[in-house]
Amino acid sequence: MFQTMDKLYLLKSGQCIYNGPAKDIVKYMEELSIVVDYRMNPADFVMLEISTLKECQGYESPLNPYHYEQKR
Repeated sequence: MFQTMDKLYLLKSGQCIYNGPAKDIVKYMEELSIVVDYRMNPADFVMLEISTLKECQGYESPLNPYHYEQKR
């Protein structure tokens, strides 16, 4: 289902962290040196990557507004 979406607009704390083809989100995360678990659905992996649960454990995802603006 996820792969059939043509455009994906992701927000975190109200700021854009990705805007582009849904099929390219995995490639984009790999460009940010995120190790993608290919056994997971990409949508689930993205949600886990940016979850506040990981932030509570001290993890800061490179999938953030700063890196998105740098890549544009």
